[in-house]
Amino acid sequence: MPALIVIHVMKLQNWFKISLVLPIIILSSFTIKTGNRQKPPGKYATLLNLYQPVTINNFKVYSTTNFYDDAYKFKGKRLDDAQVQLLPKKAISGDPGSGLFATYKFVIDANRTGLLTRTPGQYDSSSIKLLIYDKRKDAITDCFQVAEKWADAGDTFEAQSWLFKNPDKTINCALWEQSVHDGKLDDEEDTTRKVTRHYYLFGFKKAIHDTLSTNAKAVFERFKEMK
Repeated sequence: MPALIVIHVMKLQNWFKISLVLPIIILSSFTIKTGNRQKPPGKYATLLNLYQPVTINNFKVYSTTNFYDDAYKFKGKRLDDAQVQLLPKKAISGDPGSGLFATYKFVIDANRTGLLTRTPGQYDSSSIKLLIYDKRKDAITDCFQVAEKWADAGDTFEAQSWLFKNPDKTINCALWEQSVHDGKLDDEEDTTRKVTRHYYLFGFKKAIHDTLSTNAKAVFERFKEMK
C-alpha cells in the first residue's frame, strides 16, 4: 500500500511540472509568431506608390503653362477622389476639378518622405506643393508651395525651387518667387513694369519646414544657371 501511494505522488509531481512548463512553451511560441508579423500597410500606401522615387542632389522644381510639353517632367499621375481626400486642405486650395497629380518622392530622413504634388493653382494644376509624409504618424504633417507659374494679361507670377543635399546629408529647399505687374493695366501711358522678387531658404530638421537665416538669395543664385 505505501508503494502505491509513492507512485501516485510521483505521477502527480510529474503532471504538475508538465502543467507548468506547457503554458510557457505555448506562450513563447505565440510571442515568436506575433513578433514576426509584419505591420499592415498604412492608409497612404497606395498613394505613395504613385510617386516616382528620386535621389536629391541638386533637383530643380518648376511649373509651366504648357502641360502638354513632352519635356515637362512634372506631369505626374492623377489622384482619384479617395486619394485626394487624404491630402490636407491647403493642397487643394484651387479648383480640384483641374486635378491633382503625384510626381516625385524623396527621402528626407528615416521617418519622413517628401512628396512633390502638382495641385490646383491660379487657373490650372500649375502649383507644385511639397507634402511631408511621416510614417510614424501615418500622416501628412506639412505642406507648402515650391513652384507655380501663371500669366493674366500684364500680370505674371512664377516660383521655382532647388532641393539640394548638405554635407551632413540633410536636405534644404531654396525658393524664388517673382511677380510682374504691367503699368499699362492701370494707365495706358504708363510704360513701367513693377517686378517683385522674394527668396526663401527652408530646412527640414524640425517637424515643420523651417525658414533658415542664411542669405537665401545667394543660395538660390548658385543654382540659377543650372538646368
